[in-house]
Amino acid sequence: MQRFNFLITFFIYFFISSGFWVSAQIESDLDYDAIAAPPEEKIIQEWAVPVGTYDNFNTFKSKTANEAIKYTVRQRREFWGYSYQLLIEGTKKRENKAYAYSDGEAIYLNARNFRAGNYFVRIESYGKYHFFRSWVQRSGFNIGLGVGVGVGPMGVGNGNNGALQGLVLNTENGEIIILTPKKMKILLSSQPELLKAYSGEKNRRQLDIIESYIIALNNATANR
Repeated sequence: MQRFNFLITFFIYFFISSGFWVSAQIESDLDYDAIAAPPEEKIIQEWAVPVGTYDNFNTFKSKTANEAIKYTVRQRREFWGYSYQLLIEGTKKRENKAYAYSDGEAIYLNARNFRAGNYFVRIESYGKYHFFRSWVQRSGFNIGLGVGVGVGPMGVGNGNNGALQGLVLNTENGEIIILTPKKMKILLSSQPELLKAYSGEKNRRQLDIIESYIIALNNATANR
């Protein structure tokens, strides 16, 4: 009888503690300030820019930073991944107007450059084409983007009217490109072998695969 009572007590404790863990896990997922960051890539020396904010693409390209105000980067968990906010150091006031920001470890691009998002995204791969990911609504998928041109007014959206997309910033002219298969083929047209390999990919829409081809393109461009 004592053994039976022990087993009952054990299983009650197990289910209660499991429920607590699940609850704690859900709560931690909603704690934007305590989320583990995704894997980071350090800025390679060639593409490093001074710490500070950049008012526009031209100041970003010329590496002319505004260092007057110090910022803290806060990571936020979104339903599609991660976004970032710039807070004036020691306050909760957000910086929303800067074109880009560098903290010396990574570069953050203002989402307002390509959509009406009130956040920053982090550059993941560096080269002629800086690669990053963000949620983009479907109304913006086929719109050509140029310097300072967005994809139209958009809210955060949901799974029915948008998708997580790979994008690149062309560091030569400031163009931001949403990496649809059609745009990928245009970018890769200067590298026939890469274009052929990408065209044969069954999962050509997967962002990790897209990023791998952008990295290869950047390497090929740098070696010319």
